[in-house]
Amino acid sequence: MKKTHKALYWFGYYVGMSYQIIDDVLDFTSTEEELGKPVGGDLLQGNVTLPVLYALKNPTLEGQLKLINSETTEKQLKPVIESLKQTDAIDRSIRVSEMYLKKAFEQLDKLPRGRARTSLASIAKYIGKRKF
Repeated sequence: MKKTHKALYWFGYYVGMSYQIIDDVLDFTSTEEELGKPVGGDLLQGNVTLPVLYALKNPTLEGQLKLINSETTEKQLKPVIESLKQTDAIDRSIRVSEMYLKKAFEQLDKLPRGRARTSLASIAKYIGKRKF
């Protein structure tokens, strides 16, 4: 039973990490209509997400990103988001999300076959197919 609990714990952790990273990517790659919230909202709130961490490695973009705050307008934010999308930040973040999802499936392999495992696999597959 302890092995099952541990596998379920790590499955949840890895799926949660993958989901959050995809959510962070979608904050830059989706429209406001698709998101139901303003594009770049995390950035405006000062949340440093994985795509932002990767983008900060670009010296030009680093300066632009550091100037963004809750007072930044959509007009000011749009070119920064477009610049971020031109870096490898999105692709690198997606790869990290996929790595977490792969680890989640590895945890499922430790569980007994059955409806519960199949349902958990369906959840993980859904996370992996969220629209970019």
